[in-house]
Amino acid sequence: MTRLRLIYLVLAVLGAILPSIFFGQWLATHGLAVFSELSNWSASGLLTALSWDIAITVVTFFIFVFYEALARKDYMPLVVVPVTLVVGLACGFPLYLFLRSRQLD
Repeated sequence: MTRLRLIYLVLAVLGAILPSIFFGQWLATHGLAVFSELSNWSASGLLTALSWDIAITVVTFFIFVFYEALARKDYMPLVVVPVTLVVGLACGFPLYLFLRSRQLD
Protein backbone atom coordinates (compact mmCIF):
# COMPACT_ATOMS: atom_id res chain seq x y z
CA MET A 1 0.00 0.00 0.00
CA THR A 2 1.39 3.38 -0.95
CA ARG A 3 1.76 6.17 1.56
CA LEU A 4 -0.96 8.19 -0.18
CA ARG A 5 -3.43 5.28 -0.03
CA LEU A 6 -2.64 4.87 3.66
CA ILE A 7 -3.36 8.57 4.21
CA TYR A 8 -6.72 8.21 2.43
CA LEU A 9 -7.58 5.19 4.57
CA VAL A 10 -6.62 6.95 7.82
CA LEU A 11 -8.71 9.99 6.82
CA ALA A 12 -11.70 7.74 6.01
CA VAL A 13 -11.44 6.11 9.43
CA LEU A 14 -11.09 9.49 11.15
CA GLY A 15 -14.02 10.77 9.08
CA ALA A 16 -16.11 7.93 10.45
CA ILE A 17 -14.96 8.10 14.07
CA LEU A 18 -14.64 11.80 14.92
CA PRO A 19 -18.10 12.94 13.73
CA SER A 20 -19.61 9.83 15.34
CA ILE A 21 -18.14 10.77 18.71
CA PHE A 22 -19.85 14.17 18.63
CA PHE A 23 -23.07 12.70 17.25
CA GLY A 24 -23.00 10.09 20.02
CA GLN A 25 -22.58 12.79 22.64
CA TRP A 26 -25.46 14.75 21.16
CA LEU A 27 -27.60 11.61 20.98
CA ALA A 28 -26.87 10.81 24.64
CA THR A 29 -28.05 14.30 25.62
CA HIS A 30 -31.05 14.72 23.31
CA GLY A 31 -32.18 11.18 22.58
CA LEU A 32 -33.72 10.23 19.26
CA ALA A 33 -34.96 13.73 18.43
CA VAL A 34 -32.71 13.82 15.35
CA PHE A 35 -35.37 14.97 12.90
CA SER A 36 -36.49 17.80 15.13
CA GLU A 37 -32.93 19.16 14.91
CA LEU A 38 -33.07 19.44 11.12
CA SER A 39 -34.85 22.76 11.48
CA ASN A 40 -31.75 24.10 13.25
CA TRP A 41 -29.76 23.67 10.04
CA SER A 42 -31.36 26.89 8.86
CA ALA A 43 -31.29 28.67 12.24
CA SER A 44 -28.78 31.21 10.97
CA GLY A 45 -27.34 32.34 7.68
CA LEU A 46 -24.07 30.60 8.49
CA LEU A 47 -25.73 27.24 9.16
CA THR A 48 -27.91 27.60 6.07
CA ALA A 49 -24.82 28.31 3.95
CA LEU A 50 -23.00 25.34 5.45
CA SER A 51 -25.99 23.05 4.90
CA TRP A 52 -26.28 24.05 1.24
CA ASP A 53 -22.52 23.75 0.81
CA ILE A 54 -22.52 20.18 2.10
CA ALA A 55 -25.66 19.20 0.14
CA ILE A 56 -24.29 20.51 -3.17
CA THR A 57 -20.92 18.87 -2.50
CA VAL A 58 -22.54 15.49 -1.80
CA VAL A 59 -24.66 15.66 -4.97
CA THR A 60 -21.61 16.63 -7.04
CA PHE A 61 -19.58 13.83 -5.45
CA PHE A 62 -22.29 11.25 -6.23
CA ILE A 63 -22.52 12.36 -9.87
CA PHE A 64 -18.74 12.10 -10.18
CA VAL A 65 -18.66 8.65 -8.53
CA PHE A 66 -21.40 7.29 -10.82
CA TYR A 67 -19.83 8.61 -14.02
CA GLU A 68 -16.36 7.42 -13.00
CA ALA A 69 -17.75 3.95 -12.25
CA LEU A 70 -19.36 3.78 -15.68
CA ALA A 71 -16.31 5.15 -17.51
CA ARG A 72 -13.84 2.86 -15.75
CA LYS A 73 -16.21 -0.11 -15.55
CA ASP A 74 -15.17 -0.34 -11.91
CA TYR A 75 -18.22 -0.55 -9.69
CA MET A 76 -16.56 -1.27 -6.35
CA PRO A 77 -16.23 2.44 -5.43
CA LEU A 78 -20.03 2.77 -5.59
CA VAL A 79 -19.99 1.45 -2.03
CA VAL A 80 -19.15 5.02 -0.98
CA VAL A 81 -22.68 6.20 -1.83
CA PRO A 82 -24.41 4.42 1.07
CA VAL A 83 -21.37 5.04 3.29
CA THR A 84 -21.65 8.77 2.61
CA LEU A 85 -25.40 8.78 3.23
CA VAL A 86 -25.13 6.83 6.50
CA VAL A 87 -21.75 7.91 7.91
CA GLY A 88 -20.99 11.16 6.11
CA LEU A 89 -18.91 12.85 3.45
CA ALA A 90 -15.89 13.04 5.77
CA CYS A 91 -15.70 9.24 5.54
CA GLY A 92 -17.13 8.67 2.05
CA PHE A 93 -14.82 10.99 0.13
CA PRO A 94 -11.46 9.73 1.45
CA LEU A 95 -12.81 6.16 1.19
CA TYR A 96 -13.57 6.82 -2.48
CA LEU A 97 -10.03 8.15 -3.04
CA PHE A 98 -8.65 5.06 -1.31
CA LEU A 99 -10.71 2.72 -3.51
CA ARG A 100 -10.11 4.77 -6.67
CA SER A 101 -6.34 4.70 -6.22
CA ARG A 102 -6.09 0.92 -6.00
CA GLN A 103 -4.56 -1.11 -8.80
CA LEU A 104 -7.12 -2.52 -11.22
CA ASP A 105 -6.58 -5.93 -12.78
